[in-house]
Amino acid sequence: MNKLNTIIIALLISTAFVRAGSPVSCGSGINCNLCGDTDEIRRNFAAVSQTECSYSKCNQATPINGFICQSCYGQSDAVQALNQGGFYNPTTNSCVISCPYGTQPDYTTSTCHSVKPGNNVACSTAVDCSKCGATQQIQNLFTPVSETDCQMIDCSQTPPSYNGYVCKSCYQVSGAAAALNIGNFYDPGTSACVASCPQGTQADNTNTCQIVKPGKSVICGYSGSCSRCGDTPQIANLFKPVNNSKCKMIDCSQTPPSYNGYVCKSCFQATGATDALNIGYFYDPGTSACVASCPQGNQIDFNNKCKPIPTKPGNNISCGSGGSCSGCGATSQIVNLFTTVSQSSCKMIDCSQTPPSYNAYVCQSCYQAAGAIAALNIGNYYNPGTHACVTSCPQGTQADNTNTCQPIPTKPGNNISCGLNGSCSGCGTTPQIVNLFTPISGSNCKVTDCSQTPTSYSSYVCQSCYQVTGAIAALNIGNYYDPGTNACVAECPQGKVADIKKNCQIPQTIIGKDVSCGTVASNGNAANCNLCGDNSIVQNLFSYDTTTAGQNCQFKDCSTIPSTLNGWICNSCNGVEGSKIPVGLYFDGSTCVSTCSTGVATSQSNWTFNFYSFGILRKYYNHGKKRKRVKSKIYTIDNFRERTGTRIAIHLIDNYFKSKHS
Repeated sequence: MNKLNTIIIALLISTAFVRAGSPVSCGSGINCNLCGDTDEIRRNFAAVSQTECSYSKCNQATPINGFICQSCYGQSDAVQALNQGGFYNPTTNSCVISCPYGTQPDYTTSTCHSVKPGNNVACSTAVDCSKCGATQQIQNLFTPVSETDCQMIDCSQTPPSYNGYVCKSCYQVSGAAAALNIGNFYDPGTSACVASCPQGTQADNTNTCQIVKPGKSVICGYSGSCSRCGDTPQIANLFKPVNNSKCKMIDCSQTPPSYNGYVCKSCFQATGATDALNIGYFYDPGTSACVASCPQGNQIDFNNKCKPIPTKPGNNISCGSGGSCSGCGATSQIVNLFTTVSQSSCKMIDCSQTPPSYNAYVCQSCYQAAGAIAALNIGNYYNPGTHACVTSCPQGTQADNTNTCQPIPTKPGNNISCGLNGSCSGCGTTPQIVNLFTPISGSNCKVTDCSQTPTSYSSYVCQSCYQVTGAIAALNIGNYYDPGTNACVAECPQGKVADIKKNCQIPQTIIGKDVSCGTVASNGNAANCNLCGDNSIVQNLFSYDTTTAGQNCQFKDCSTIPSTLNGWICNSCNGVEGSKIPVGLYFDGSTCVSTCSTGVATSQSNWTFNFYSFGILRKYYNHGKKRKRVKSKIYTIDNFRERTGTRIAIHLIDNYFKSKHS
């Protein structure tokens, strides 16, 4: 075999034993220069992407580093030395599955190195370090050392992301990475530890620099100092002066460990204020929180701080027994409002506050007590309906032996027909009146209680309660209702009449329609209705319609029937709503009718029936000493007057016609 063949066979054998590993993140562009610190190692990595390279000699035990261990670990054909684990232990110069005790893996190079633990920082929850970071990755950088403290496991490596607790724990630690040893504050703007927060920011309680959200000005300064803005330097230092007397919170975007009323007032409704500082103006020491209003039993002092109000005890009352006040209330909450005075006497501990629930004993004890709040000083009775103390029990109730207003037994009324389909809505014009009734069946309803006089009622109330046993006198006078006196009456007073519902009403004037019996003004004579009747009595029943200014007159009141009717009255009132005048356009001599009888014509001039079958009428009518003979038929009274030239009164002619055809 010649030398060339020997070289080829050797290359083939060596190539056959090359074993490539999995890609690891040590690439840089198109080269693998970051994968090792020697040319030999770098040369045996091949780029597979912009950031990843793969080791090509997993079948050789040397050389070795963290990237080689990581690339060859898990490869079936890798030699055993490179398949022990994905980390490199420089102490034993070998691949390991996990770093030995006292060392920590550097995940960027997969190399084990000695750890540099940080200082203790207060972010422990007593069981873990979950408060040390907003993400699991940052939390895992810490280990608990006490109930309150945790510490960085290793400050010698700069983690991909960190925070103020990391900076604080690693600051000034021997062996700490330079990036973690700059200062104990964290600036989110540069994602780096800093010695001091940049201008416009301030460190919060996690040592993180936050953009400052100043508060509003409050009057707590003195001579340009804010020392009076807090009881402690810690609180006073939260403020900066605005002028000689005013200061304001430096930053409302962070909730300080302790604060006061001035902090609450300065930060309330300030832009960017935390929720805790934006609840209200006042500070409640009981809850160590800002509040919109002080809790019951407290009042605001001049520092915007809630403080207990001095109590105002009530008067002694007999609701105790055997030195206990258990008889003073049905619930423990009410009983606890009282304190024992003697074996049977108790009194309210504090009448200056209105409790959430109370009773008649509270009202009695606090009534006219010095300093009692208005709600408890109204009267010594208690109305459960309004949950309030009252001067006297409301209508329909009476006080029991504890001064509690109780309903008086009802006296139901008689059934009356004012309902519809099981509803009593027709029994009154207002809900208050309707609610006085109880439906019985169909259209029947009755007043629920006639023993009490309601503030407003109706004729149906009077009708239902009239002659009911136990009905109060005001509802038992009669079954008519007079709205003028708001009272039941036995009969309507003079000048009033009962309507269909038995309400006493003043009769209404019902004006008739226009009829053409008027005379317009002329030659100095005023317009009049003289043609609307034969005499002034009838004429005066009409009024001239000035709005039309023609020949129109109107009957003044169709609601009453005059002693004398005529055709103009019938025509004016016909079809008018509420008219009492008999229905009909025409007057037949005695009443209004709708149509003429057979053999009778109508006169449109006065809407009166006139007899016309008198062609045989050949007679002399005596008027004074003259006689005239009628030589043609008389169709109307007007014909008669015209052709006979007589001025005989119309009633004489009517009587004549009636006598001839009766």
